[in-house]
Amino acid sequence: RTKAIIMAASKVTKGSCVDVRRFASGHRSAAVAPRASASHCGVAAWRLQPSTRGDGVSKRASLAGPPRAQAERHSAPSLRTLEIPGSKRTSFTKVYKFGGSSVASAERMHEVANIVTLFRDEAPVVVLSAMGKTTNNLIIAGELAINCNASEVQFLEPLMTINALHRETMDALNIGDATREEVESLLTELSQLLIGVSLLKDLTPRSLDSLVSFGERLSTRIFSGYLSACGVPSIQHDAFELGITTTDQFTNGDLLYDESISEVQQKLKRFVPKRDLDLRGDEGKASGGGRAQDAGLLPVVPVVTGFLGRGEKTGAITTLGRGGSDLTATFIGMALGIDEVVVWKDVDGVLTTDPRVCPEAIPIPLLSVDEASELAYFGASVLHPQSMQPLLEHQKRRMLEAASSSSSPADGMDNFRVRVRNSYNVDAPG
Repeated sequence: RTKAIIMAASKVTKGSCVDVRRFASGHRSAAVAPRASASHCGVAAWRLQPSTRGDGVSKRASLAGPPRAQAERHSAPSLRTLEIPGSKRTSFTKVYKFGGSSVASAERMHEVANIVTLFRDEAPVVVLSAMGKTTNNLIIAGELAINCNASEVQFLEPLMTINALHRETMDALNIGDATREEVESLLTELSQLLIGVSLLKDLTPRSLDSLVSFGERLSTRIFSGYLSACGVPSIQHDAFELGITTTDQFTNGDLLYDESISEVQQKLKRFVPKRDLDLRGDEGKASGGGRAQDAGLLPVVPVVTGFLGRGEKTGAITTLGRGGSDLTATFIGMALGIDEVVVWKDVDGVLTTDPRVCPEAIPIPLLSVDEASELAYFGASVLHPQSMQPLLEHQKRRMLEAASSSSSPADGMDNFRVRVRNSYNVDAPG
């Protein structure tokens, strides 16, 4: 998908900056952010319609985003304190992965926070993708920047859309000042990177990986900040800082298991000192936790960027290719010895056929790793072949352990699962 967008952008941007709306059908890149329904959570709804020159550059726009007077708003939702999930757990018990559509707006982030805190006995690690079509807009902005003057970069419609979406989301969710400063710093860094692309007239694979990384880095900070604003202790982690290491094959790095597992185990902590947290509300009304909380530590919900890694030799930001966020989630589950990774989608599980073709499709309750991998390889869109790699790696390591001991190769094979669940129907078992 990334290559297709780049090719399309290259064809139509050749020679001048053009209106991205002509080739970004389905990406909503024309500076119009999703309108939240705000039916029950009161999140802000808005629509920005800047005047454009027809070349992808707006006549009246700035990095400060749209004026408040131009935005249609509802009152921001009053923050309510959420319970800390798994407050009595001393280790993580689940990994939850949410895709871009699940966190596409303030309203969706509000719903995801409800899901994360719904299962009170679970202590989750959360892996997020970029908000909505942000990744696509980042790629398009990079291609447009190649053919624009550096002074025009800040007026590119895809960049304006990204800035406005994330600022409006922070406003709607009442995000705290510390998180706002981090997000604003990243947005400034994003603009500077695009100016560099404009000056060099080149977008290398290494630069492209740095560019698209901003989507996950922004979404995870906002969501972690929202949990904190609701009183749920949360820490944001960039995967490349967490120790997820890949080959230096930019745009499609291969995960290096041995180099990554020990670092993730060391850096992804269940308890964090209270002084290191930016909490509002009633500090989550934490209960349980025993000696850890007595020592000034609180159980946290880590929020990790999907899709990203760190180059083995270069140390630069890399991406894991299509399906990379699912791979991040299943790898973290494997590294931490967690029994189940839950991938939240918009369907009730892996179905017997495509529900768009056959509405009577029903969920398949259980698949082996080999069956799931084969379905993914032959096009089951709910799964991606990459996401199955950690399960296969887990099986291989179990068999090697069994070969050097008296245990059966089958022992422990079924203690690591990936479950597909529906974020719009949380009662479905998946």
